[in-house]
Amino acid sequence: MTSSVELVYQIGENENEMDLAGLYHFSQWSYDFQFMGGWVGADYVIGAGWADDIRGAGFRGEIIHFIPRENNSGSEKATVASTSADYTLPSSLYFHTSVLYNSHGKKGNAGRIAPFFNNQLSAKYLSFAQYSLFGQCSYSVTPLLSASISGIVNPNDRSWYFAPSLTYSLQNNLELMATSQLFFGKNSSEFSDIRQLLFARLK
Repeated sequence: MTSSVELVYQIGENENEMDLAGLYHFSQWSYDFQFMGGWVGADYVIGAGWADDIRGAGFRGEIIHFIPRENNSGSEKATVASTSADYTLPSSLYFHTSVLYNSHGKKGNAGRIAPFFNNQLSAKYLSFAQYSLFGQCSYSVTPLLSASISGIVNPNDRSWYFAPSLTYSLQNNLELMATSQLFFGKNSSEFSDIRQLLFARLK
């Protein structure tokens, strides 16, 4: 009743643009597990993940490994893993924390995040740092007003990102959100040279 199988195929002009992968999901010992494998572009891919509820707190994780299908493909081996936990108090105060590991990430200064916006990104490069720490806290101040704070820290180069946000319900089906994205770090660190940004959204 709780198991499922998925298969995905993407057509490409050549083998390096084709994707073929499968996923098997099942439940055991109150945990949800999934295993995946196949090839994505120039790489073979194998991975696993889990999710559980421990005394009301969500606990989940995933690991995936990329192996080049050919030695001269220009691709590199990579391992990406993450684990996270979240919990909501009876007062509606919500906490979420996560750790991301990237085998290709840098141990020192990770460099500016501007290259994030190029077209070479893939699941291999979810961050420039070898480790990234994420935290989030949100709370319904009133039935109409909610507040949220989230951030990411690169513990190696000590740069960090901070994003406070407020959402207010003006009337039925109309809300105003104001959020800022604040980046801090020394030169050549992951979150340096981006400055501070402020956004508003009417929805």
